[in-house]
Amino acid sequence: MNAKQPTVKVFSRPVLEDNGSKATAKLPAAIVNAIEVNRIDECLYNSRELWKPIGARGVFGGQVVAQALRAAAKTVDPSFYVHSLHCYFILAGDNQIPILFQVDRLRSGKTYATRVVKATQRGRAIFTASVSFSLDEPGPMLHHQPRMPDVPPPEEIPTEAEKVNAMLKDESLDMSQEEKDKAVLRMAERAALDTRQIDTHGKEKHYRWIKTQGTVDDDDRTIHACIAAYASDTGLIGTAARIHNLKSNDIGLMVSLDHQIWFHAPFRTDEWLLYEMVSPTTNNGRALCMGQLYTRDGRLVATTVMLNSAIRHSLLRQARRNAQQVARRAASTAVPTAPGKPWPIVIGAAAASGAAGYWYANANASTSATPMTSAQPAAIANKVDAKAIQTAFTRLQQVLPAEHVTVDQETLQFHGFTTNSYHNEGAPNIVVYPQSTDDVVKIINIANELKVPVIPVAGLTSLEGHFSAPYGGICISFGEHMDEIVAFHEEDMDIVVQPGVGWETLNAFLKPHGLFFPLDPGPGACIGGMVGTGCSGTNAVRYGTMREWVLNVTAVMPDGSVVKTRQRPRKSSAGYDLTKLFIGSEGTLGVVTEITLKLATIPKETSVSAPPKNKFPKNSNQYPVAVCDFPSIRDAAAVVPDIMKAGIQVGAVELLDEVMMKAINMANPRLGYEEEVTLFFKFSGPNKTQVQNDIKLVSEIVNKHKGGKFKYAKTDVEKEELWEGRKVALWSSALLKPGCSIWTTDVVVPVSRLPDLIEQTKQDIATSFLPCPMVGHVGDGNFHVFILFDRDNEKETAEAKRLNARLVDRAIELEGSCTGEHAVGIGKKNYLNKELGVPTVELMRTIKAAVDPNGIMNPGKILPDLEKPQA
Repeated sequence: MNAKQPTVKVFSRPVLEDNGSKATAKLPAAIVNAIEVNRIDECLYNSRELWKPIGARGVFGGQVVAQALRAAAKTVDPSFYVHSLHCYFILAGDNQIPILFQVDRLRSGKTYATRVVKATQRGRAIFTASVSFSLDEPGPMLHHQPRMPDVPPPEEIPTEAEKVNAMLKDESLDMSQEEKDKAVLRMAERAALDTRQIDTHGKEKHYRWIKTQGTVDDDDRTIHACIAAYASDTGLIGTAARIHNLKSNDIGLMVSLDHQIWFHAPFRTDEWLLYEMVSPTTNNGRALCMGQLYTRDGRLVATTVMLNSAIRHSLLRQARRNAQQVARRAASTAVPTAPGKPWPIVIGAAAASGAAGYWYANANASTSATPMTSAQPAAIANKVDAKAIQTAFTRLQQVLPAEHVTVDQETLQFHGFTTNSYHNEGAPNIVVYPQSTDDVVKIINIANELKVPVIPVAGLTSLEGHFSAPYGGICISFGEHMDEIVAFHEEDMDIVVQPGVGWETLNAFLKPHGLFFPLDPGPGACIGGMVGTGCSGTNAVRYGTMREWVLNVTAVMPDGSVVKTRQRPRKSSAGYDLTKLFIGSEGTLGVVTEITLKLATIPKETSVSAPPKNKFPKNSNQYPVAVCDFPSIRDAAAVVPDIMKAGIQVGAVELLDEVMMKAINMANPRLGYEEEVTLFFKFSGPNKTQVQNDIKLVSEIVNKHKGGKFKYAKTDVEKEELWEGRKVALWSSALLKPGCSIWTTDVVVPVSRLPDLIEQTKQDIATSFLPCPMVGHVGDGNFHVFILFDRDNEKETAEAKRLNARLVDRAIELEGSCTGEHAVGIGKKNYLNKELGVPTVELMRTIKAAVDPNGIMNPGKILPDLEKPQA
């Protein structure tokens, strides 16, 4: 069966508010939304929606450069113009969450100004830039420049669409369907710019004509400079590859490191510009690329220089590409699965796109796949035997491709520590990137023989220290290669995936088939980690948790054997339910390498045609998402039990307190929420009548508990925007205390006890000096507190620990659990004796010891420390 092409959403023409900037109020070109930033405070800005190419995990470098320049320009007198910027990419970043831009006014002179911009996500710097501005003053009338290259005019060059359509019709081309799919996606992703590539494959210099799609209705030089900065990264990085006639599949990791631009003269980006690109040298794993931008009449208006992390082992990869592809699929599992071609999920990364981080598995993976043949792994003192680690490293290089084994220190730190979590207790000694179940078997056999710990990771988004390595060891990272769809059974409504597949990418694949995977944890989460933590999300009130949606898993056990927990039918009474044993096990029993997921039909109706009388705005007929504020947190929480008792099948019920609503408004002022305790609702159902009835009943319950007026999403765009505030709540909360760490904790109680727990927790927070926004999936009794603190401040750290302990103890006393969906990890393990009882925990120890007698599987997680249980 052929998979349908995923729908690609390109930049929509934005409706911009007048935020006081004359430049942004009049721009109709679609690309403007890619370069604009929102003002949060003086010298503090954040990005609008980031470009999310299919398959890309990092941010697009050109967009980050453009937004950093835009943020810097907003702090400078409008009479100044930008003449240069010097950028450095630190991490790949995450295109699912906003970027925070902090501008430092380094110098503000009479004729020159300098700004330094730091871009951060999750509290970590991902990018820095130094931007220089000056007045446009007349100088000596001297001028020289290179002559503009003699190339065909843009009108004689086929458009991207014409090229792709011709390619798809040409049966003589030796191209796989995957390569054709990539070309289609690249065409759609570049829709913000009209680019006309001049065919110079294998030549020293490369050329393309560029202009915006649509007119930029403004003469502000800075706006055009920002667009040019964006465009400068759409091909330059691939120049070195094209010289060597390498295709995208031949290329290893290529990412921007340094990026400089000098602006020489005014120009317009909605008129044709010729971009001349050359790579003078590729050496020692780095490629130097240079570009010159000419107007159509021959004026040189800008120069770019980029240093890339160049093509790593591309020729070797080219030689063995086909053999690896066949071997990987044949060895994807030792257990037979249904025949059929696997559906690759990573289908959007383009060799010539120039995205900083396209080929990252996650932030920092630019170095993570670097072969470390001359480097040596560092043993962690008093944790892992140095000789065992060295032996493991040598043997791993013998059984895996060299570029899939690394001991690069920055990569190790990234795979062991995160600003998302307080619970950081160590980095691994080695990071490996398997391509198949067979690769994982080889890794586990080596680790078990040498008694070296193994820590499996996928999205690196967990919050309780799950991928921290307190004893060192080998980190098995699935995000780089094991991120494919293995089999799709549309009629059976199930799908087999590898652990590195992200839930958002999976749903993009499923949407054309009218199906979806209902669980929606935080942005960036991958299926492997979702199985390990037994996660849920905002849809849990209607669709449940991960335990209800996994049919089977394939796992590599500590002794190297491979098990498949059951077959594919929706029900089975055959033996122990081993599938659920692995769900929530956090990698402590085995390494999951394939997962079969149940799928659901996308609800037919998420709107109503006629609103209930006197409840909804006139002349509006879509209300899939609504928000409503309340005078107190107890009033809001009390709505939930009444909805559940009434049997109303709401899609989601989310609670955000007034502190959280303030942070969301800071992150996106356009949303304009009331900064009060607020409930978010999703409505859906089999037909319009059912949805309408549900909304009417919820409205009556809300009125009973003093709720205010409902605010509804009237279109799909409004629905996404309204719900976006909830999805990025964690990252928005950081704006309340810039530079802080966030201790994210979650608990769950029976729904009837929820009002008591939330009210008492709110009272605790009121006595604290730390900001602690609250947010929860209250439809099933689950909520979170984001404790914002300085981890280097002993007083603040002690207070954060106190607040967390009070919340967890109270939840357990109210017949609840220390964790509803974040799982145990390091942060909650010492509460298990109190919640479950010592005999239950001892049974868990018995299972662990029987399965993993050497204790190599993600040690230090779930099971309480023996020396300090909380009984």
